[in-house]
Amino acid sequence: MTTDVRRRPVLGFFAGLFLGLGVGLVLIVLGVVPATIAWLAAPPIAGMVLGVLLAYVAPVRGRKGDTSPEPT
Repeated sequence: MTTDVRRRPVLGFFAGLFLGLGVGLVLIVLGVVPATIAWLAAPPIAGMVLGVLLAYVAPVRGRKGDTSPEPT
């Protein structure tokens, strides 16, 4: 018996992008890092990579209403 597992790397990509943009902007606005092109680009790129990796590695959650026990 095989189960289809739906991973969402595109969702992870965009979530990481927006999270990285937010983190980068907060760090620049608070004056933690200088406002250079490297600090504007590094957090979104790191966020995109981490988002895609987590989309493939993180455990898959069950479907809504699925009360069947997990296979061992």
